[in-house]
Amino acid sequence: MKSRLFRFLIAATVSLAAFAVQALDIKGIRVDEPIQCDRISSLETRLGTLAPACKNKLDSFFTEVSFMWGKATLVTTQSRGLVTSVTLLPGSPRKNGFHFEDTLHSMTAVWGRPELEYKTVRNPAGTEYEQVIASWFDGSQRMVLEKHSGRIGVPSLSLIGAEWQKVRAADAKDKTQRNSASM
Repeated sequence: MKSRLFRFLIAATVSLAAFAVQALDIKGIRVDEPIQCDRISSLETRLGTLAPACKNKLDSFFTEVSFMWGKATLVTTQSRGLVTSVTLLPGSPRKNGFHFEDTLHSMTAVWGRPELEYKTVRNPAGTEYEQVIASWFDGSQRMVLEKHSGRIGVPSLSLIGAEWQKVRAADAKDKTQRNSASM
């Protein structure tokens, strides 16, 4: 009995160790790494929407990919050849886009319990809804799943890292300089 329990504990420890080193990614794309247009293009379900934009080094581009049990829009942003953020938005309801609860459950199984934040959001008519934001962290990287993103009932899944934070800081600095120069 003891040897079986000991083998189980060793197997569980090895499994947890393997889990701990798993890097955050969306569809195999990681932030703060060089952009791989071929990898991203291989995910496309509607061919021809991404390859020209990626290879022409546009700041952001999108394509349709499969995710969970349906289709989703993958939005990738880059700066200086590095992926700065990756975002998944559900496809149209006719394409059975992903749902917040299913995605939260699946991601928790892969990356563990998230940090949860609760807020109240309102639609233009003033109706209030509970906003749930689940976050997983790995060093300077953050995976964020939002229950309502832009529109009520439309979730989003985003991965951001250190490069995204640098770009945001530079944009804020530029905006401040432009505002002070115009006064």
